[in-house]
Amino acid sequence: MSTQTKSSSRPWLVFIGCCVLSLVGFGLIVNTPGLYFTVLGETLNVSRTQIALASSIMAIAGAVTMLFAGKVMKMLDSRILISVCIAGVAALFLAQSFFNAVWQFYISFALMGILYVIPISLAPACCSPTGSKASSAW
Repeated sequence: MSTQTKSSSRPWLVFIGCCVLSLVGFGLIVNTPGLYFTVLGETLNVSRTQIALASSIMAIAGAVTMLFAGKVMKMLDSRILISVCIAGVAALFLAQSFFNAVWQFYISFALMGILYVIPISLAPACCSPTGSKASSAW
């Protein structure tokens, strides 16, 4: 009886994990950068538009990465890949606190665009209980 209870709760844990990935990922990476564009532009003595270009660069890099990220996710262990991507984005956010030129933000946002695709866009779909065989890794 306990194995039946254990097996029925596992898909819910995976579902909750995917929701947390989406909530934190979209909340921190995609939705909040606009909150500091004005202050950052004033600090770097550039326009808000020049700072906002970083989000466009991130979106373009993410779109290009989507073309091959699914194949990469099938080749590698999804737990390790997701962990590396999240650690990379966190390291880039930390590094941004030391930047003093707008071009540095452009590069870091492009790298974030590459890294956020797998944990934020693909992992919830591929690792869901009804998803592909990648869910067996969880």
